[in-house]
Amino acid sequence: MKVGLGTSFCRTLFLIGTLAAATQRPVCAGVISDYEVGPYQTIRPVSASLVTDAGLVELGSQAYDGDGLTNSSPLFALHGNEADSMLQVPFTDGSPSTVQFDLGGQFNIHEIWLWQFNDAQNLDVGVSDVEFVFRDEDGNVVGGLTGGVSMGRGDLVKPYYFCPFGECVRFIDVILKDNFGDLDLVGFSEIVFAGREKVAEVPEPWLGATSMLALLFLRRRRK
Repeated sequence: MKVGLGTSFCRTLFLIGTLAAATQRPVCAGVISDYEVGPYQTIRPVSASLVTDAGLVELGSQAYDGDGLTNSSPLFALHGNEADSMLQVPFTDGSPSTVQFDLGGQFNIHEIWLWQFNDAQNLDVGVSDVEFVFRDEDGNVVGGLTGGVSMGRGDLVKPYYFCPFGECVRFIDVILKDNFGDLDLVGFSEIVFAGREKVAEVPEPWLGATSMLALLFLRRRRK
């Protein structure tokens, strides 16, 4: 299912209700962190790596550090056209390239924002078909979705919005399936994940007390 910014029905009511408040957020270009996106928190990965046959090859942070964005809120952020603030990785036609993001902990993922590669000299590098695969701490697949992205235009670019749900997600594989030309590179400008941290469930105090009483009862019966 292809989903673009403004076409997702699941955000319509929220966007109407929070438009005024969101426009008051400071305009800046820099690290994305600690900003609320809807009812969710933006999640900054701790690393990004290219998945290869030989293992993971760590990449720079340009795909998730917020450099090149005009606003700290993905709702209104545009991305510039400077190539050094974009991500591009090797690509072989017919063989997708996968970039794995490590979130550094477990999260429930509800939103993904992706800005297209928009270097005016190399627009064909931009990803045209993308797949997101959610994995837990053990690497097991726990969700995902696919979508399409239009070619950049070489000027400020808006994000594409995806509305997934992944529970207990630690790693996100961003699979770049194709670009817009017969090129050996594929990429995008920026990506932002949003959701909630998965907090370990703590037993209610009365449950612990009940367990202790049951244990004492069993011990007495054995005597």
